[in-house]
Amino acid sequence: MNAPEVLVVVHTSDAQGVVGVARGDDVFSESLDARGQHARSLLGTLERVLQRAALTMRDVNGIVVTSGPGSFTGIRIGLATAQGLAAARGCGVWTCDSLHAEAEAWLRAEAGVGGARPAGSCIAVVQDARRGEVYAGLYDDGGAKARTVVAPFCDAPARASARLRAAWTTPPYVALGTGAALLEPEPHGFEVVPRPGNGDVVEALVHMARAGACRRVEAHALEPTYLRKSDAEIKRERSS
Repeated sequence: MNAPEVLVVVHTSDAQGVVGVARGDDVFSESLDARGQHARSLLGTLERVLQRAALTMRDVNGIVVTSGPGSFTGIRIGLATAQGLAAARGCGVWTCDSLHAEAEAWLRAEAGVGGARPAGSCIAVVQDARRGEVYAGLYDDGGAKARTVVAPFCDAPARASARLRAAWTTPPYVALGTGAALLEPEPHGFEVVPRPGNGDVVEALVHMARAGACRRVEAHALEPTYLRKSDAEIKRERSS
């Protein structure tokens, strides 16, 4: 089932998250606190965006939320907010991984207004996972929406580079994200391209939800995409 016309979008996997509202073809968005204080700023920001769209939460009939990978705290806040909003409204929830959303935003920007996607376009989305690792995924144009070639994984940059290149049919190798510059440069270095703007990511998520590229889930069944254990879990295991 594809998403309805009036949607709230929550993307808090990054240090600077974004919320948005879609009303038909009109999409409104606003970035959150750049210091990552999503818990404090999310609902207030959403209220402002709803006002700009001349809507209230009573008008909303769907929630789109990214599940990660990314900031563990940001992911938890985003999913909890989506669950709360969906429970209050009794509306549907759609979700996808955050790397997929970034890839879709880049591919749409490459196509331009009213344009076709570049033939054979492929993009690696790579986020710095710290501890000497990156989160990475590989996506191609897939027609009307980004298609997952390599699902998100967590690994050291050199091994991530090899895994991404092994699945890539032909160069150029293009990557975006906070971890893109960490990829192994040789052989066939990755060209690092600018990340899409937050507003572009919101528009991409709206498009994906309506095009059937997001999963419809029950709010209580939302699960984070962490890909690895948190620092707190590792500390508990070491102390036990």
